[in-house]
Amino acid sequence: MSGLWRFNRRLADTLDRISVRIGQIASYATLACIAVIAVSVILRYFFNRTYVALDEIQYYCYSIVFLYGFAYVYQQDGHIRVDIINSRLSDKKRHWIDLLGALLLTIPWSAAVCFYSWQYFLRSFKIRERSTEATGLPALYILKFILFLAFILLLFQAVSAVVRRWGLIRGRLEK
Repeated sequence: MSGLWRFNRRLADTLDRISVRIGQIASYATLACIAVIAVSVILRYFFNRTYVALDEIQYYCYSIVFLYGFAYVYQQDGHIRVDIINSRLSDKKRHWIDLLGALLLTIPWSAAVCFYSWQYFLRSFKIRERSTEATGLPALYILKFILFLAFILLLFQAVSAVVRRWGLIRGRLEK
């Protein structure tokens, strides 16, 4: 096994571990979201109180769950496919489709979203953007930074997928 392949394999393993760990951590945001919703409902129906900040925290939690779930689902190979076609292909053809999909779709798309979401975050951060609601959260730019980081993670996971698919195609890696 060449030194370059060992490096690439370690890189892919590291990126996979990061995606799995962040995906697991992000799953706890679901619990946080449920707790916030429960508090919001109790305040609304039992105490006749509403807090915009609680609603906005729910949006942050949802964002974390879904955005950080992208890379985790991609790493777990759980993304949607056309199974009718995919199941009829050989393993090698499926690996080629996955490799080309990562190179031609996932990586360029993720890189573009990273670029634009970074600009989006910077503009928001420079003006210290906050909620438009008077009682809303003071740091809306945090949500925009979450978007940027999520697509960085997806980009890294796509790089890992390229390394793994290439290893499978070349016979250097077993599925």
